[in-house]
This record gives sequence, C-alpha cells and structure tokens, in this order.
Amino acid sequence: MELKEYLIKDYELKVRFLTDHFTRMWTRFNFFLVTETAIVSGRIIFTKSDQTSMALLFTGLVVSILWYLMSAEDKFLVDTYRAEIKETFRQLKEENGFESELDKPLYHVGQVQKINLKRLGVKISLFSWRVNAISRHALDRSSRCWRSFAGQAG
Repeated sequence: MELKEYLIKDYELKVRFLTDHFTRMWTRFNFFLVTETAIVSGRIIFTKSDQTSMALLFTGLVVSILWYLMSAEDKFLVDTYRAEIKETFRQLKEENGFESELDKPLYHVGQVQKINLKRLGVKISLFSWRVNAISRHALDRSSRCWRSFAGQAG
C-alpha cells in the first residue's frame, strides 16, 4: 500500500471514529440528563417544600461530579481526535503536493478558524451563526490555559 492510500484510509477511519465518539457522547448526555431530571423530580415530588432531603442532594452531587468527569474526558478525547485528523490531513496534503498558497483553501474536518465561508458556500443566518469570542473554540483556548496551569500537556 502506498503512503497516499494509507493516509486516505487513516483519515477516513479517524473521521469515522470521531463521529462514533460523538454518538457515544450524546448517549451519555441523555443518560445523565434523565438521571438529573429524575433527581430533581424526586426532590420536588417526594419532599415537603420546607424539608430538605440530604439523600437527594448527595445523589445529585455525585451524579453531577460523574457527569463533569466524563464530560471533561470526552472533551479531551475530542480535542485529541481532532488534532490527529488535522495532522493526518496535513500529511495527506504534503504527500499530494498541496502545500502551495494556491492550495490553502483545503481544510481539514472540523476546521472553523481562518476559512473562506463564501468559497465553501456556508451562509450565516438567524439559526446558523458563530461569534469567535464566545465559540466553543474560544473556550478550548481557555481550557488549554487551564491544562497548562494544571501541569498537563496542551
């Protein structure tokens, strides 16, 4: 197998793996959302308005901590998978000789910064827009700052 064929297959597999990971994340999100809703409903239905249920509060806290831990790992994995896809795309462009300025409009999957929206045919509307300052990618930069503060590679 030639390097070019290998890189294409590698790129396709990585994109598929990332897509499957998003599916697993939604499944976990739905599980935790139902669990949290059940805890809040139990609090409202089964306790008097002036009574505090320590068991429900403790259960809610434990589920919230688990949700946070799993979400933080999911975000780390998504960031890692996207970086791997970006690197494979870079290698694929290099192998195909697409490194000149004329070839710059070639984007990797998930790239949203420094892209030509008109060339891609992406239109901004009331239901489809993005502000860099409050985007998930801006939050990624702050989480990278936190990881470096915490002593992790970022």
